[in-house]
Amino acid sequence: MLKQGEMALVFLFAAVFWLIVFGLATPNYLEKLTDPLNIFTLVLAVSTGGLWLANNRQLAFARDALALTRQELALAREDFKSQSWRSNLELNNSVNMMLKDDPSLFHLFEIDPDKAFEEDGITVSELAYIFAQLNNSLRYHLSLGEPQVSLTEARKFFLRNKKVQLAWKNYLRNVYGGGPWVEAVDAHIAEVQKAETKKHT
Repeated sequence: MLKQGEMALVFLFAAVFWLIVFGLATPNYLEKLTDPLNIFTLVLAVSTGGLWLANNRQLAFARDALALTRQELALAREDFKSQSWRSNLELNNSVNMMLKDDPSLFHLFEIDPDKAFEEDGITVSELAYIFAQLNNSLRYHLSLGEPQVSLTEARKFFLRNKKVQLAWKNYLRNVYGGGPWVEAVDAHIAEVQKAETKKHT
């Protein structure tokens, strides 16, 4: 199918060609070619074709400008996401260091680090490290912007550790509330524990 600009060119040349051929095929060619009505028809055809071409160029320019604007917006969004990710990661690392240096900050999350050590043998450093790893996993999922969660093999391996499972179940899970990521962690730990039970039966 012809585009608008191509149609304008066809119309323009067809009009001129028709006018010339019509004049050559009829008597008194010069008189008809210089007839005011024929001149008006020719000027109208040329003007109409010219206007269509001009409009088509303007539309093409507008489409190119719109496409460029959309591309710039997409790049800006990606840059914003990247900067946000880096900022959140830096903040997360700072919080993790503070939790390790001052275990009393765990109480802000309603977590008793002394209880974790006394009842489950999880040290403050271990608790802070597990918390940091889980936070990074959650932020990785959020950065993807996908509704479904697929845990990486590294995270799955990490969640197989007994202390990690205890820290998640007894101290950290409530911090995250709910959502697809929490459900994915719960499901994987349940799967691991089920497999371990089968081994010992």
